[in-house]
Amino acid sequence: MRSAIALAATALLSAAAGAQTGHDVSAWLMDEGYELALARSAAPEAVTTEASYYVLREGGYEQVSEGTNGFACLVQRSFGAPFEGSPATFSNPDVIAPVCFNAEGTRTVMREHFLRAELFMAGENRDAIEAAVVAAVASGDIPLPAPFAISYMMSDAMYLGPGLGGFHVHLMLYAPYIENADFGGHALFGHDPYVFEGAGGVFALATIALPHDRILPDHPGYTPRAQPGRH
Repeated sequence: MRSAIALAATALLSAAAGAQTGHDVSAWLMDEGYELALARSAAPEAVTTEASYYVLREGGYEQVSEGTNGFACLVQRSFGAPFEGSPATFSNPDVIAPVCFNAEGTRTVMREHFLRAELFMAGENRDAIEAAVVAAVASGDIPLPAPFAISYMMSDAMYLGPGLGGFHVHLMLYAPYIENADFGGHALFGHDPYVFEGAGGVFALATIALPHDRILPDHPGYTPRAQPGRH
């Protein structure tokens, strides 16, 4: 069942950007067991053992297990990419980004990703999805992290699109209104902390590289992907 937020957003946008017809989402779906293994690969075992898990289905993300530590793990797809990034990346089914949100991220940021997924899977385009997210934040339907939220992105299966590839293992810090200068003004896409999306605004998002090539144990049912598109 689609959430009340998604239903309201779809109604708001229908006049300007009605759902596409014949929208095929099969390329964004994967075997559920493999998807869960990918989600578990996003964070240390101390996090993933007691986390909740979600998988992407035709109507959006659905919960498949209930955890006890407040964390939630899932595999982000292309429609989770920054709105200010490449339109091609937003619709690239090869993009996968396993992620585990902490309790504050689950309460706030994850709801944005759920809205994105529901609307994308229903056929809405990037501009319509961005408008819906902005409206949901403005109305308070998607709350902002207070004071911030974090997520782990440490999977060696990660593929963020052409030019970024597998990137490097890192933490994400969701901190409204933070500026890159708050970290010292580091260069983008290096190994120093930096704000790469929405600097100074409510969607400000920073990345903090970890000094490890890989610190995770192998997870049953999961093997690293040799190249994008093999899932």
